[in-house]
Amino acid sequence: MMKMNNKTLLIVLVALAAVWGIYKIIDSKRGERTFKKDVISIDTGDIHTILLYPKANGHQEIKLAKTSSDEWQLSFDGKNMEADLSSVNQVITNLLSIKPFRLAAKKKDKWTKYEVTDSLGTRVKALNKSGEVIADLYVGKFSVKQRQAPQGMQFQQNNNITGISYIRMNGEDEVYASEGFLTMAFNQEAKSFRNKLVTKFNKDDITSIVLSYPADSGFSINKVDSIWMIDSKPIDEKLLTGYLNGLSNITNNSFDDNFQETASPVYVVTINGNNMPPISIKAYAGLSENELILHSSQNPKAYFKTDKKGIFNKIFIPRSKLVPNEEVLEM
Repeated sequence: MMKMNNKTLLIVLVALAAVWGIYKIIDSKRGERTFKKDVISIDTGDIHTILLYPKANGHQEIKLAKTSSDEWQLSFDGKNMEADLSSVNQVITNLLSIKPFRLAAKKKDKWTKYEVTDSLGTRVKALNKSGEVIADLYVGKFSVKQRQAPQGMQFQQNNNITGISYIRMNGEDEVYASEGFLTMAFNQEAKSFRNKLVTKFNKDDITSIVLSYPADSGFSINKVDSIWMIDSKPIDEKLLTGYLNGLSNITNNSFDDNFQETASPVYVVTINGNNMPPISIKAYAGLSENELILHSSQNPKAYFKTDKKGIFNKIFIPRSKLVPNEEVLEM
């Protein structure tokens, strides 16, 4: 009887082990079907239009579209503006870099937790040249984690931090965790994607700068036989280099889309050089005493708000900044 019981017990154990093994195989295959390593399977060349609905922008549509001349145009709030190419490339790079490493949730009741609903997340859509949707997802909650360095190694400062963003493909229930700062890349205001350029040039190419100010207080800077001069007077090259360093790469994200040129500019700077067309930067009077509106020939479709501090001081310097010991009439 004891032998029979042992035999029966052995059969039961074998049967249970077989059932458990079959369950694990089925569960594994179900997991493989649920988890997608490649949720975005498109190439850069496939993308013709990007539609963003950022939470930071009240979920208003931001449209980035490639033009017939292969430039990118930003459309928002009924207006068309020139897009910043580096910002567009960053959006595309982040979109194509989405590689989930973990399934965070399988059901709809977890959407709010991971902020991948219409009201909590940022929707991102990509369309091809024919207008077909080739990617459609929600980017939601963002967190930061510290990476573990391999044994015997140390990360450099700030290199041991990585971001985790949670995403959901439109029309699907599953929520995935993906490495990267996706939320920060997509959840931005419309102006973040605009062309913010005021000036950009190689300072070594410059041969002259003409500064026109009120009350004939302007002056000209000329390079004569490798020597910089103001009105035939040599100037300190270190002072000029400091000016050119600040002038050669300026951006501004304070736009004025309602400004109309109804009067002459108050200040004008014209930059001339080799291998480049002349660059003109104009400053017009604004609505208040301290407000000025900047316009650059390098970004002709944009007008920027400023005052007589910051950017203005980088562009429209007084003569005394370059000839400090000379008595001159200030602007």
